[in-house]
Amino acid sequence: MVPVRALILVLLFVAGCGEKPEAAYERLVFFARAGNEAAFLDGFTTDSQKLIRALLALRRVNGDEVDARADPYLSIVLERVVSVEVEEKDVQVEGGIASEKRKVATLVVTDGKIQRTLSLVQLDDGWKIDALALQALWEDKNAFSRKE
Repeated sequence: MVPVRALILVLLFVAGCGEKPEAAYERLVFFARAGNEAAFLDGFTTDSQKLIRALLALRRVNGDEVDARADPYLSIVLERVVSVEVEEKDVQVEGGIASEKRKVATLVVTDGKIQRTLSLVQLDDGWKIDALALQALWEDKNAFSRKE
């Protein structure tokens, strides 16, 4: 008899492999809203998790004094996916020195007032947000817009 935990982990892994990038993003949003920080962090690359964990700690300590652009929940967790584009790109994966070809998805997400462009990379364990790559992406004025 297979232990239930092992079976669940295998099913989650297999589900993540065939998952669409927008489904991975929607799962991340669900966990953020449910207050499951560990599952929310799992939606990021390993290197990105360190940055996001630090930003969440600052948010807990400083509360409303944190700029919304530095708050992972406010700047990444939005209502719906507007568009998705997937292409193969050379990316540096998980602390590696050399680049390798991976599928990269560019998602435009919105809550009706804010629109953000996010980049997810497909890793062996599913689609993950590379928060370290977002800074360059967000320097583009079209990557973040607010409708008043």
